[in-house]
Amino acid sequence: MIHSEIKRILHSKVFIILTLLAIAYFTYLTVSAYRINYDSIKSSQKQANAVNEYLAQVTKDAPAADQSALFESLRQKYADAMTELNTYSETDKGEPTYDDYGNIIMSAEERALSDKYFMAQSAYLTVKYKFFDYVQLTENTVKNALELVHDTSQDTYTLRLNKKAVDKYNRQKEFALIDSTPASVWHKMYTAYYMYFYIVLAFAFVILAADVFCAENTHSLEAMVYTSKYGRQRLFCAKLSSLLFLAAVFMLVFTAADVISAYYIMGGKLLLQPVQSLEIYQSSTANISFLSLIIISGLARLLMLVFVISIAAAVSQISRKVFLSLVADCLLLFVMFAFYVYSSGYMALSDTTHTEAFDSGRFNMFEKLRAFLPVCLSQPHDFFEKFDYINVANFPFLRITTCTVVTVFSSAVLLAFAYFRFGNTWRLRRTK
Repeated sequence: MIHSEIKRILHSKVFIILTLLAIAYFTYLTVSAYRINYDSIKSSQKQANAVNEYLAQVTKDAPAADQSALFESLRQKYADAMTELNTYSETDKGEPTYDDYGNIIMSAEERALSDKYFMAQSAYLTVKYKFFDYVQLTENTVKNALELVHDTSQDTYTLRLNKKAVDKYNRQKEFALIDSTPASVWHKMYTAYYMYFYIVLAFAFVILAADVFCAENTHSLEAMVYTSKYGRQRLFCAKLSSLLFLAAVFMLVFTAADVISAYYIMGGKLLLQPVQSLEIYQSSTANISFLSLIIISGLARLLMLVFVISIAAAVSQISRKVFLSLVADCLLLFVMFAFYVYSSGYMALSDTTHTEAFDSGRFNMFEKLRAFLPVCLSQPHDFFEKFDYINVANFPFLRITTCTVVTVFSSAVLLAFAYFRFGNTWRLRRTK
């Protein structure tokens, strides 16, 4: 029965149209992202290759294992390169010449000194962040947390949260000695350009699910549900399994595309680096790589689609009309996504200064919603950007954990309701 249901869905006009639209939208976003960021991608890759070669040469004199010697060597090279460039710039070279774009045309010697300075600076900053700034941040965090742990005036939750911080931050990260600039370009594309795609995909699946669960009513085939002893249960399970299978296929395809895109931009070695290689994740305690982040995000978005399908399954048992079910489903999703999108814009343009302003009200709303609203799983990377815990009965729980538990529980309740209601309205109509 499952095979027949999948085949029926694959041949339906609704599925074909929604699939084509989803693929077209994803392709459009990907092409647009690469066209807009093409120069940034190539520039970051070129810079990373040059810096990595430079670091490889430097580690011949000061092995990477001796971090202090390596850092001192790079600091000295950076200072020497800056001195050379400044000394050359202060010499009298006459009137500068400009190109057609208004940029000063450098001589070959000045260009060489500038490139040398840039390489030394990039290598120095790479080592400084990964092996010193990040380590100092975690050490200071653990130190402050330990002070609060031993402060008897603190409340129970604060003590437990800081004990958790000591445990999570007191772990050493293994960073490769490579430039992470391409990861910054990838992260910008991954988090910005596809922000609304998964919201659109959720609406596409609610449309498909409403059509699937109301199909018998649409084609006046309700009586066929009871032609076998377990027809009702088998048909419902076949519909649900088919939709879950298709959701898994969709997410597998789009997640695979994300992995391929990340590999193309970052390369295999950087793709397997801890997410803390980027400063935006420096406060995160998650022990995951960029590859793991993409895979976890795919699983989280799949769980969100399961929730969406569950809503459609439950609502369709209240109203067997496709149009009414669809309106109710979309209205529920719209309200949830509206709250999420509104709250996620806590950094908004100020009406007076036209610069970004922090809105504490929206931020507090954003923090609370991410702890239990399933649609927040459309952007899972938000959960990994900091030490992200919430107070549950005076115990600290990860927000992504609480959101996952709430989503699973809500989906289970909705599916149980739909399962026991499936076909009951038809039976009542037949007995009248």
